[in-house]
Amino acid sequence: LLARIRPMRNRLRTMAILSDGVGSRGLRGGRLLACILRHSLDGNSQHSALVRSIGTDCAIPWYRLLFGWMTQGVLDDVHEEFFVTENEPTEKEERKLSGYFMWHKRYTLVEGQIPLCSSGGMMEIITA
Repeated sequence: LLARIRPMRNRLRTMAILSDGVGSRGLRGGRLLACILRHSLDGNSQHSALVRSIGTDCAIPWYRLLFGWMTQGVLDDVHEEFFVTENEPTEKEERKLSGYFMWHKRYTLVEGQIPLCSSGGMMEIITA
């Protein structure tokens, strides 16, 4: 019986550590994903595997938002967790917005939501 309970106890312990370390900070969006990623870098392989699995599941909606925004210009962020917000243009501005200017005037980066794990290549493309 103890042999069957020990793995479950270890998984619960890992989830408690993760919820205490990440959940208590009130993080959302990209910052939350980055914090989960940092927890997955623990030396304990069982702990890391579980945290990576949780992180992967948490990242799916965020990456769907990123894909829709980058490929189609669609930003459907009902929980306001994405690192970009859409500025609603007036009718006059909408006629002027096209190509280069549409991307630079229509969207604004939210500093507190930029994911730490997205530094480097991806962020250079987004902010260019």
